[in-house]
Formats: sequence, C-alpha cells, structure tokens
Amino acid sequence: MHTIAAPESLNTEEQDVVRVAARNSGKLAIENRSDTRGHAVRAGNEKLYNPQNPDYAKNCCEAVSQLIEMQLLRTGDGPKQYELTNFGWQLSRKLTTKSNEEDQNVSHEEVLSPTIPTESIPSVSANAATWTSSKTESPEALISALGLDDSFLPEEPSTLEETGLNATFVEDLILKIIQTAGSLTGKQISDRICLRVAIIEDLFTNLRKRQYVALTGSAMLGDHIYQLTDQGRERAREATQECAYSGPAPVPLDDYAASVQAQTIRTEKPKRDRLEKAFSDINVEPEMLAKLGPAISAGKGMFIYGPPGNGKTTVAQRITRCFGQNILVPHAIIEDGQIIKFFDASCHVPVESSASKLINTSNQDRRWIRIRRPTVVVGGELTMDSLELNHDPISHVSGASLQLKSNCGSLLIDDFGRQQIDPTSLLNRWIVPLENRIDYLSLANGKKIEVPFEQLIIFSTNLEPSDLADDAFLRRIPFKIEVGAPSRQEFSKLFEAFASKSKIECTMDKLEYLVSHHYDSCDRPLRRCHARDLLDQVAHYCEYNELPMVATTEILDHAVNNYFTAMSGKE
Repeated sequence: MHTIAAPESLNTEEQDVVRVAARNSGKLAIENRSDTRGHAVRAGNEKLYNPQNPDYAKNCCEAVSQLIEMQLLRTGDGPKQYELTNFGWQLSRKLTTKSNEEDQNVSHEEVLSPTIPTESIPSVSANAATWTSSKTESPEALISALGLDDSFLPEEPSTLEETGLNATFVEDLILKIIQTAGSLTGKQISDRICLRVAIIEDLFTNLRKRQYVALTGSAMLGDHIYQLTDQGRERAREATQECAYSGPAPVPLDDYAASVQAQTIRTEKPKRDRLEKAFSDINVEPEMLAKLGPAISAGKGMFIYGPPGNGKTTVAQRITRCFGQNILVPHAIIEDGQIIKFFDASCHVPVESSASKLINTSNQDRRWIRIRRPTVVVGGELTMDSLELNHDPISHVSGASLQLKSNCGSLLIDDFGRQQIDPTSLLNRWIVPLENRIDYLSLANGKKIEVPFEQLIIFSTNLEPSDLADDAFLRRIPFKIEVGAPSRQEFSKLFEAFASKSKIECTMDKLEYLVSHHYDSCDRPLRRCHARDLLDQVAHYCEYNELPMVATTEILDHAVNNYFTAMSGKE
C-alpha cells in the first residue's frame, strides 16, 4: 500500500512543482528558460524561476526527478513532459489545505498567450505557488466540489505490466479490433481498447515483425494507419474463434474486487436529510421515512411488504439515491483468461458531464466507466440461471450475473414469491453470500471464482415474509417494513397532488363523494395507486368527449366503473 507523502516531507521546490501542476490540469514540462540560462519547470502559463536565486529553477527541475521517485509525478506523452499521479493529486489537496506559509523569495514568469483569455490565467499571490482562480480547478478539487466519490480512482497504467494483462491477449484484442474496422490509427486503437498509445506501440512493433499488421499511411502528430496482412487476418479469425470480445481492455478480477470494497454502500450511513432528498419527488409520510432510515443506513437488506398498489416498488427504487451518487465500474473483467462483460446499459447509467471529462485529465484508467449507483430490478422473470454467469458458447464471452451488476448499489427482487423459481431455492442460494458478503460463480472453463456480494438486497412482496422464508433466512434480512394502505388524509393529499399535476379540477366535495360512495360503502380499501389511476381515467374521458378537465360525480362514477369492474374482488 502506497503511503501519501506528508506536505512537510517535501522541500520548497518540490511543493511548488506539485502546486503549479495541480493548478494546470496536473501537467507540466521542463523547457528552456527565456533568458537562455538553463531550464525551468513550466505548467500552463507559468514558469518557476527566481531572479534572486539562480539555483531555484535548477532545483525545481531536480524536484521533478525526486517527485517521480516518490510516485507523485509520472512521465507524460511527450519528451520532458510530466503529470501528477493520483498520489500527487491527493498530496496537492493536502498542500492547498495547509496554513499559509511565508515564502517571499519566489516569483513567477507569466507567459501570456494571445489565444488564452487573461481571466482564465491563475493570479499569483504573495505566497509562492499559491493561486486563486475560478477558471482553473484541479480535477480532484472538482470531484470534491461536486460531491463525487474519490475513494476509488484507478490510475491509468503506463506499462503493460500495470494493466494486469499479458502481451498475447492485448495483441489479439488489437487484431480483432482492426479486423472489424478495416484500418485504424494508433490513436483510434488506443481509444477503443482504453490503453495508452505508449503501451500499444511496443506491441505494434512486435505485430509488424510477425507480419500481422502493416503500415498503410501516416496520420496526424506522427501517428500511423494500421491494417491487417493476410497472416494478421488469419490470426484475428483464430483469436475471434477463441474469444469474440473486442471492446475496452478488461481489468483483472482482483482489481474489480478491490474497487467494490472501496465503493461499497456499507461505508456510508445516510441520515434523515439524505432520505428526505432521495424521496422528495414522491409523497412519503414521516413515519415511513422513520422506518426506512435505519434499514437503509444498516445496508443489510430488507423486506418491503404489504398489499398491492401502495408504492412498495416506487419506494424501493429510490433507496439507492440515499447513497453516494456515482461509482466506477469496469467495462469487462478477466480471470483465468475468461472474459466477463460487466457494464450493462440496461441497468448501468453512465455519468456524462463536463465533470467526468475533467476527471479523466487526472489520469483515470479509461477501462473504468463512471455510473450512477445501480438499482437492478428483476421481477417474475427471475430464474436461478440469472444468478450465475451467462456463458455464450459461440462468442465465448460471459455476461455478469444480476447480483454482480448490482454491487455497490441495490438489487430489488420485485413481487417476490411469484417468480418462476421456488422462493426457498432462491433464499437458500443466498444464505451464505448474505452472511459472508462473498459469492461463488463458475467460469465457462469450470473454475469457481470468489466475487464480492456488496449490495442492498430488497425483497418487495405482497405476501407476509414469514410465509416465504424460514427463520434462518429471515434472521439474515433483519428489516421487515410494511407499506400499508394510506390513511384517508394521505389519500386526499395524493389525490389533490395528482389532480394538480394533471390540471384536473376536483373540489373537496367531489373527493368526499368518491371515497364515501366507492370505498366506504363497499368496504373497498384505499390504495395509493388509485389516486393516479382514477384521475387518468378522468383525463382520458374528458379528452375523448371534448369536455373541460373537471372531475364531476358522473365522470368519477364512470372512472370507477371502468377501473374496478374488471379487477378481482374489491381491489
């Protein structure tokens, strides 16, 4: 485990270099000084030098070497170009929170470019290497300002060894990608497999020596266009038969397991304000929030039960909002040569924003994608097979199981007890994972792998939990929360809210008529969904008959007859 250096362990020049890099997207370079006397460190529009101390510029250049040894800087894409590592970013935050140090001996040469608005250039205070600017924020500071979780920020690998992948696998991945596209530049291939150009350049040299690829032209910035030779096409066909995967390079299973531990919901303990914000778009009584709060904070799973139509699913789907909003997940995982496609657009929502683009400038590993914490919902279609890896015998690529996709989020088993599988079989399948937070899955080659089981399991059911599971399982799901029928007052609030939203006029006496004539008189229980559904009936009736959007007693009668006649019993 790498230990972040303490600010006081760095000398003045080393601290100055870290600060100036952090204020300029983490990048710097060593360039010739304008006075032709040696070299100086430059970051963006600033060069570090001191007219009163001729050794200062040289010391800053030497500081770059020291910071590389301390793993706070790394080499960049060009000659004499460098960038902060994740450890360097973390140290820069410590430096900015330090109390002000008196250091009057350093001045900075401002190199103003006519193409850069002067308001975007950081201003220099008397305290050396300390800037104030609303335009230039470090990606790490931006993460913090936006409330994004930086507990796990995988650093982009700079060597093949750091990827955890072997050369043969990456070479085959490159050949399959070129085969699909026809011809690509090195930069385009780098973008598709999400690895740095510097990593794949050596592999291209090897592929050319083996006459698998050939150069067919030049591209911008010294890049080349690559195409498969006949031998390369044959090797690509063989590689595709072995495994058809041709997306972003996968991450090792151990790296994924570490990411789950760093981003698990169990490290968060949401309080009342978080719950109120998460449920602000629906009407939830304070008593219900009081029940949900401890269950969500514990993160150990829950039963949400009660009669149908009262919002159990709606409540369950909002629970994930109570935790940190975003996490990083891999596009794919590799273990023992087997590929598991992880990212699933049907349940993983990417976070696409200017913030995520800026975060990438802090050298984040592009094999990971930032998403909202997942809420995976499965209902009657749930089978035992969906709890295992889904092996495709043609592509030889596996799909992640439901519980794997839901790690660091929530897994909602909706309408539990009405699945195709016996509830007891499902509960028995999860007794050990719920206890140990570890699950075991089988790869296509038969190997058993250990994976994290770190999500909030929510069972939503119309049945009593005691009718579905034995005591041994119920002990492992410690919270059982009943979502009962609404009170008359709550139903009135819901009806008024939906009427306002639908722009339907409904006076209090008409609402009283509805409840007394169609609920009280026939002992029909109130349901939260009835307010929305009956008003939908009113709206459609008025639209069809070209009537004002007004809920009269006659139209309410019509809505009730349409809605309840075909429904069983009094529901």
